[in-house]
Amino acid sequence: EACYKVERTYHIINWCLYKAGDKPFALGRIEDDHGFVDSAQTINHTQYLTNGYFTYIQVLKVHSFGGPEITINPVDSCLNGDGMAGDTATTADKMYDCDEMKVFSAEATTCVDFDQLDWWWSVFIDNVKVDSGQGNKFAYTVNPGIAYLVSFSASDPCGNSSTQNQRFEFTDCKRPTAYCRAGTAIEMGQEGKITIWASDVDLGSFDNCTPLDLLRRRLWHVSLGVNPPATVEQVLALPENITFDCNNFGSQIVRLYIIDKEGLYSYCTSVVDVQDN
Repeated sequence: EACYKVERTYHIINWCLYKAGDKPFALGRIEDDHGFVDSAQTINHTQYLTNGYFTYIQVLKVHSFGGPEITINPVDSCLNGDGMAGDTATTADKMYDCDEMKVFSAEATTCVDFDQLDWWWSVFIDNVKVDSGQGNKFAYTVNPGIAYLVSFSASDPCGNSSTQNQRFEFTDCKRPTAYCRAGTAIEMGQEGKITIWASDVDLGSFDNCTPLDLLRRRLWHVSLGVNPPATVEQVLALPENITFDCNNFGSQIVRLYIIDKEGLYSYCTSVVDVQDN
């Protein structure tokens, strides 16, 4: 049996006999036990002396023996949002502040119309199915550092089906927010030295994914004798504190660098007023 049929109706008119308003004479199909035409038909004037209008239905039976060829569309691997902490769409045991909704979709090449396909999808984490549904498109909340296996399956009206799997991983691409005190005053004692720490100028820097206690902080000042850093390696090589001496009285411009666990960083500028006490 065919998975679907196309019927074509032919109209044949013998203008020598046809009169306006004549109803058509339906020609039957000469077919075998399987419904296939096994003999041709010829219409001639001696066979149908009074009929001038005929119709014939041709049946095209379509068979398919291969499943749809599924292609899973790419998904941006960067997470740039402010997070969805507490979002009930999160399936992980712990709520992440850097959750982001991503849309997964698939397409298929097949001999039938696309809207005739039935679709299913599933999401796996560590070989455990965490969500599933119907359709060739769905939205799912993802987190960095987790490997997701997305599976799409499709079946056609002929009973053929196929499945395509693809692994997705996502990375935090949003830099942390560095937030400095506009100015800080420190007093130098008789020893002639005073140390300022990164925490002294930090006014609440944060990141969308890295917890506050895991953020790394570094300071830069011209007295270090190095140019402002241009790479994360150079940032991490900076100290967490700077010691000023009697050569640094007055306003000193320092940079506070904030580094997250992905190695992304940003900085803000603060003025430290070194006073002689």
